[in-house]
Amino acid sequence: MTFSEVANEYGIDQNIGSFIPGRFYSLKIEPQLPDLNEVTIPEINDGKPYFDVNPTGLVLFHENWRETTLVLNLRVIPPKIADGLLNGYYNFASRNGLDRLYEVKIEQPTEENELTKVKYTTILKPLNERRSIDQRFYLVTASALADMLRIHSLDYAINKYNTDSIIEAKLIDWDDFGMLVNPLITPKGLFPLPFNIVKVFEEFVHKSLE
Repeated sequence: MTFSEVANEYGIDQNIGSFIPGRFYSLKIEPQLPDLNEVTIPEINDGKPYFDVNPTGLVLFHENWRETTLVLNLRVIPPKIADGLLNGYYNFASRNGLDRLYEVKIEQPTEENELTKVKYTTILKPLNERRSIDQRFYLVTASALADMLRIHSLDYAINKYNTDSIIEAKLIDWDDFGMLVNPLITPKGLFPLPFNIVKVFEEFVHKSLE
């Protein structure tokens, strides 16, 4: 599945006013400019030669996160590197409170079948309950994430948007987190057209790893 297909199938619609960093989202953006071309795009994307109106990735914490949304955009990272990044972030979250977002559901034997064993199932707590549980991994910054993953810099894949330009946000919750691994690649939503996704992957490697 593509990231968009994952979001449409499994994403949870979020109110823009209550959407918070430290989670994985698929966003839809209303561009500031009607003409997204080679000249205008670097002006609105911190010099980067691409613009994504449908980024998917980790929304990063920073001081002004309510006004400006920073997304570590998985769509512009080569898939094998993105998969390693997802695995690294999951391991980091697991060491820093991810288990607190889950609860154990106990299923007792029924009267009809008293020989049935007690079942213990680990499930995510309700989303509204988890909003009040602060965890260290929610507050990860771009530089801290790069250091943790031993990557020189993630700046090339970090996209900045005015939060009021977000017209849709879908949360990819932890139960569906694995759906982001090894996605189908599509340049749909990436500008300028025609879009060269291979070149963007190569530039990420050059600027981030070399």
